[in-house]
Amino acid sequence: MAITGDTFTEATTNTPVDEHTPTGANAGTGWTQHETPGPSADFHALEATNTCAPTSNSDNKNATATLQGDPSNADVDIEFTLSQVYAGAPDASLGLMARRASDTSSYIANLYRVATSPDVTIYTRTGDEAGTQTASGDMSPTAGEVIKFELRGNTKKVYQDDVEIISASSESTITAAGGAGLSGGNSVVSTDDLATSWRIDDFIVTEAAAAGVAPVLRPPLAPYRHTFMR
Repeated sequence: MAITGDTFTEATTNTPVDEHTPTGANAGTGWTQHETPGPSADFHALEATNTCAPTSNSDNKNATATLQGDPSNADVDIEFTLSQVYAGAPDASLGLMARRASDTSSYIANLYRVATSPDVTIYTRTGDEAGTQTASGDMSPTAGEVIKFELRGNTKKVYQDDVEIISASSESTITAAGGAGLSGGNSVVSTDDLATSWRIDDFIVTEAAAAGVAPVLRPPLAPYRHTFMR
């Protein structure tokens, strides 16, 4: 079972994650920024709080980044701890991204402010600023909680502190392993925004254990008998 992660410990003020060296146990080898409205609005490791967040509020824009190296297994758990929860306009989102193949192909679990309903969704990304919603619900995200996006085959679930909140299994567009990381803003909903007040810590990617192979059981050997010759 492979595990990679980042605790975002950083000595340099507001470092773009693709210039940040991941920290903590099982630290990844780096980050790749894929989409960004500009260098001031992509995901950064914040030195003052050792957290990660977009560093500019950007309407109708998005940012995506994946932790390296990419999982070799399509079945993964991706999680982070919420350090700060956004409380502003209703359409600023932050998400966990899985099985990323390109800027138009991934699964994303999006969070929204508590006052928005639904405040958690699962999307299949199908294009630039476009996606198909496959599940939604409410969980009132709170700072300090661990949010996990679990993928097993076609089944995708979101957990809040190990409590399942929503699930979807009707969609099977993306089956191969791919990048695991973060999405913010309008990756799947064109009117969503980036917001600096979403902050996360302790990002972890865990690949599910491969199915075990049953051992081959051999019949017991007959007891050894020594025959004495007379």
